[in-house]
Amino acid sequence: MKKITHITPRYFFSRVNTWYYYKLHPNEPWLTQDAIKILDNLLSKNDVGIDFGSGRSTLWFAERLKKLYSIEGNKGWYDKVNHLITKSGFNNIEYQYIKNENASPEYSSDYLKVYEKEASFDFVLVDGIYRYEAADMAIDKLQSGGLLVIDNCNWFLASNSNSPTSVPSTAEQDKEWSSFNTKTEQWRRIWTSNGVTDTLILIKP
Repeated sequence: MKKITHITPRYFFSRVNTWYYYKLHPNEPWLTQDAIKILDNLLSKNDVGIDFGSGRSTLWFAERLKKLYSIEGNKGWYDKVNHLITKSGFNNIEYQYIKNENASPEYSSDYLKVYEKEASFDFVLVDGIYRYEAADMAIDKLQSGGLLVIDNCNWFLASNSNSPTSVPSTAEQDKEWSSFNTKTEQWRRIWTSNGVTDTLILIKP
C-alpha cells in the first residue's frame, strides 16, 4: 500500500481553510491567496498576457489585462470554459484548444505557438501541460518587469514546502528545472504557499 505522509493536522487545517476561501471567492483563480493579492496589485490594464491552462483564472485575468491569450489542452474543460467566456461578454480573450495527446512532445510546438502572437508579453501563467517548456520560453518573451507565474511550483522546484508531493530541498533538482533556476537566478522570486499547493511569482529584471 502507498504510504500517505501528508495527512497531518496541519495539512487538514490548510485543506479546510483553502476550501473555505475558494468557496467564498468563486471567481478567483485556483492559486494561493497571497499570489492572488500580489497579482491583483501588479497587473495592469495595459498588459498583455498568456494563460497556459484555463479555468477560473481566465476571466479573472481578462478583467485585469488589455489582452489575454488562453491555451487549453483538455477538450471537455475547454468547452466548459469557452461557454463561460461567451457568457461573460469579454472581447479581449483569444481562447484556443490544442489537442495534447497526453502531452506528447510532437504537440508541444503547437501548444507553445501562442508565443508568436506578440513580440513580447507582460504576464505568463504556467498551469497546464508542458510546464517546463512554457516557463523556459517565457524567459525571453517577457518584457523587463514582466511576471512569470508557475502554479504547483513545489512539484518541480526543490524547496522546504510542506505542501504534498513537494520536491524536498535536499533532493537533486531535475536537470531541466535546474537550468531554469540558473537562467532566472537574477529575477525576483515570491514563493507563496497555502499548505496544499504553492504558487511562484517571478519578476524579470
